[in-house]
Amino acid sequence: MSDANVETILSLEERQKMNIYEKMSHITNELKNIEKDLTVSTGNKSSYRALSETAILNAVKPLEQKYGVYSYAKQRKIVESNVFERENKSTGNKLNTYFMRIEVIYKFVNIDNPQEVLETTTFADGLDNGDKASGKAMTYADKYALMKSYKISTGEDPDQQTSNPKNDNERFEISLDMYVDESYAREIIKLTIYDLIRKNGIIQAELNDVISKELWTDLSHLNSYQLLKLEEELNCVNMSNHKWHKLYNQNSRIKEVVQKDKKIEYIKSWERLGREALRLAGSDIKQKNKIVEFYLNIGYDFSKELDNEDSRSN
Repeated sequence: MSDANVETILSLEERQKMNIYEKMSHITNELKNIEKDLTVSTGNKSSYRALSETAILNAVKPLEQKYGVYSYAKQRKIVESNVFERENKSTGNKLNTYFMRIEVIYKFVNIDNPQEVLETTTFADGLDNGDKASGKAMTYADKYALMKSYKISTGEDPDQQTSNPKNDNERFEISLDMYVDESYAREIIKLTIYDLIRKNGIIQAELNDVISKELWTDLSHLNSYQLLKLEEELNCVNMSNHKWHKLYNQNSRIKEVVQKDKKIEYIKSWERLGREALRLAGSDIKQKNKIVEFYLNIGYDFSKELDNEDSRSN
């Protein structure tokens, strides 16, 4: 028997003596930083770097085989599923974005002792204008289950990076052509949310309780899509037949509450976002024309603002 064969047998024997924690610890230690391998275009001459599921699997699978670990998604559950509908005010056409949030239980099994397992739970959102929302959510959930379980680093620390609304390449989740980044979009939409909270006389703690029951989170952690859906609900809370009508006019400190069953007049988030996108575009006329075209397709016409700028410059 050659030395190589003896070494292989010994390696197998050593592997078989390890428990699941030891095996996963060895895999974690041997995994190096994984470079982001995807360049995702935002459709407006900018892009951002992302880490693909393929890159993660290519790094993890050889080490799981080496140490005798098998990982898989044990269970997937839909937590929330919605269709975000917008109407083009010019044509009347409906524009749909499909949203799905899933919960995934990811399991790690010790092949040499299958009774020994570890499980982790991840949540992920998928957004798509077609039928890929569920696939995106599953991919994200599986990817992050592996990344967090094996402490995979991409070499970047998001907490060390400041967000610049003008230059940040992480685009607004509803559409990569929104021209406002996700974190900044959330702050803009929250201005509308707080306006509707005031107009409806809502106690924010009571609203948070409702959000927590329906979405398992609170107002401060909602993403842009969820905030826009929340805006749709708050716009109708004063209606007698609304499911959240109990929140209406509870805050005695607010004196000017909109009348019950009356349409609420307020500045919609889409309008705020469009105007801010134009401001961020600065003097870039091509960019501004793209922004105007995009918002026109979802029913908001900012062309007059460009015309006013042209007249002022002349």
